[in-house]
Amino acid sequence: MKLTRKQAIRNHRKMWNWIADETEKRDVKVKKADYFRENGITDEPYTLCYCCEFARQLAFKVKECIFCPIKWGDNANATCCDGCKIFLKWITSSAGDKDGNSSAQLAREIANLPEKPNSEIIRTAFTEAENHPDVDELDFYTALVDCGFTTDDVRTCMGDEPADHMQQFCEEHGLI
Repeated sequence: MKLTRKQAIRNHRKMWNWIADETEKRDVKVKKADYFRENGITDEPYTLCYCCEFARQLAFKVKECIFCPIKWGDNANATCCDGCKIFLKWITSSAGDKDGNSSAQLAREIANLPEKPNSEIIRTAFTEAENHPDVDELDFYTALVDCGFTTDDVRTCMGDEPADHMQQFCEEHGLI
């Protein structure tokens, strides 16, 4: 499954809002797997998470979590996997908690977490590619394009030289 950043975030929000709505409606905690099963979605994303599926597209030699398009905490590198408090609270929550930590409330908070800016993801991708010179350039630029990043996005955060190189490479290889 290939997802652009925009699609991953949209699907993330849709899934978590559905989980919140259904948990409130049923008064029982609804889980991610329920979303896919009950909505007839057979092409399930990696770890049942659209953001993980997106991030995995950019991860060549590193843990994909650094490419997550959602900000899971104040720490720039915080992810749901590294002990994010809100996600851990949701995992251990129940539907009827009365202390403001019900699974429905937490799911809605997760649905509405802020996005990482394009520039943060692009800079991380370029840094990781530089740190791993054995990453295939065609794979790298294919992943960027598949994720919805353009040469204009690269120009905005990385400057003219990397953007011009990407433009030329992608044109030569039929990526754009």
